[in-house]
Parts: sequence; structure tokens; C-alpha cells
Amino acid sequence: MIQTFELYSMSYKESRIEYFRAQKAHCERCLDYWVKALRKGKRGYSQIMLEDKCATYGMMINYYEDAINAFGGENNG
Repeated sequence: MIQTFELYSMSYKESRIEYFRAQKAHCERCLDYWVKALRKGKRGYSQIMLEDKCATYGMMINYYEDAINAFGGENNG
């Protein structure tokens, strides 16, 4: 069986939006982890540290969302 591949050239604008989407998705996964840790009262971490991690990743998600919207990507995903 022969595999075929199609090359796709991404513009700078598309690449920039995709970068911020990927960063936002990463922060969402991190936030999910820390929220679960907060709910479980994960050993080795203080309540304040867990809340701080959640707040930090929540802010980062908002920053990336703002960047995506500023670059015109709000309707693309």
C-alpha cells in the first residue's frame, strides 16, 4: 500500500492563531489537572498553592483567548 501525503502551506496569520490555540489547549489541560488536585486535596501541596496554580492557568487561558480574538480567530474554532 502506497501512502500519499499532501503538503499544506500555512500563512503566518494561520500559524500565529494556531500557536495561541495550542497554548490555550495546553493551559486548559493544566488547569484540569490542578482543579482535580484541588478537589482531591492532593498531598504535598498546600491549599493556597493549588488555588494559585488554578488562578494562574485561568488567567493564561484568558490571555490566549484574547490573543486569538485579537488576531481574528474567534470564529475559527
